Amino acid sequence: MGKLTKFKKLKKSYPNLFPKEWLGIECGDGWIELINILCQYFDNMIKSKNVNFIQFAQIKEKFGLLRIYFNLEFPILNKKTEDPNRIFYEIHQTVATIEEISSIVCEDCGQMKHERFNVKMRSIGGWKMTKCDECFKKYRKERMKK
Repeated sequence: MGKLTKFKKLKKSYPNLFPKEWLGIECGDGWIELINILCQYFDNMIKSKNVNFIQFAQIKEKFGLLRIYFNLEFPILNKKTEDPNRIFYEIHQTVATIEEISSIVCEDCGQMKHERFNVKMRSIGGWKMTKCDECFKKYRKERMKK
């Protein structure tokens, strides 16, 4: 299943999280599952009424890591009993955690680093990327052809 198909499935499962004029996800297929986890989390935040609105603004690879940008709107909270800063902080920490996890997940195949599978940030010509050994070899081979 290609990235476009995986993205269409995400958009179909969570239509309110993506703008109608969405251009797409600008990262490798390997991070789609991380994005799916975040979609589930955002959807739960809406269903639990912790936020009125939350929607992705951009999803991309930058400096070898997954980067997530989003817009959100909070309900009117009773400031005596509810702390909007706590919810805001929790959302941002969750997004930051997903971005950090991307540093050990191959952006191409989705394999997570473990003792027998090397995934790490690499660099070619100043471009940073997070890839496993096999995907990096393929990438380097394709790049040499050009």
